[in-house]
Amino acid sequence: IHIQPLSYDEFLVFHRLEDNDTTLWKYLNYGGLPGLAMIGLEVEEHIWGYLRDVYNSIILTDIIARHNVRNVAFLMNLVRFFADTTGKLHSVNSICKYMKNSGLDISARIIASYLDYFKEAYLISPVRRYDLHGKKILEINDKLYFGDVGLRNFVTGGGRDADIEKIIENVVYSHLLHQGYEVYVGQLQAGEIDFVCSKANERKYVQVAYMIADDATRAREFGRLESIRDNYPKYVISMTPLVVRNDSNGITHLGLREFLLNGLK
Repeated sequence: IHIQPLSYDEFLVFHRLEDNDTTLWKYLNYGGLPGLAMIGLEVEEHIWGYLRDVYNSIILTDIIARHNVRNVAFLMNLVRFFADTTGKLHSVNSICKYMKNSGLDISARIIASYLDYFKEAYLISPVRRYDLHGKKILEINDKLYFGDVGLRNFVTGGGRDADIEKIIENVVYSHLLHQGYEVYVGQLQAGEIDFVCSKANERKYVQVAYMIADDATRAREFGRLESIRDNYPKYVISMTPLVVRNDSNGITHLGLREFLLNGLK
């Protein structure tokens, strides 16, 4: 049974917190591992210490010892690479090429094996691409997200404001899984749709942005959804201040907090 980290509303219950900006920031920063409820959220040193212990246990016990990994230094570098590029499209060959350009001559076979180990330990979750024109799942170039955003933030050093879009996208992906959706990355000729969500006979499209602050950003995020010529529900999720649920050309703009509390409705 795959037990996911806490959703945002579960996080509120476990920590006996009210929903507000400070609490949402804590969730985005520290993630949803339930053991944090015993640690508390008052002392950052204790929080990151707990996340470090969980991370080290996964790496040492579930990956290195279980699979007799010898190139530990590279394995650790690979995790950091995935943390820094959360939500980016990857293939084993593209990773191999990047590592060679960085002075690390590692075979594609080893990279594929290590990636499988991360998936097996639920440290990293791959999301495959779905060709919206050809109506088929593509075999190469997955997006990679962390099973828990707090562990991802620990790997990168925590509190990185420059990473906020990656963090939000990771949290949205995790919450879509909480809602029972199968999630893919949508591939269009004009670009990419962050998430294509399927459940039974239901399909929904989701774009994720930090802020819809200007016309250019609005045109980019809403325009890709407008280019999909079907009648399935379409959403843009952002942290734009004071955003209230509204519809534009059949596309619903949701605030991140509303989405985390009420889902896609």
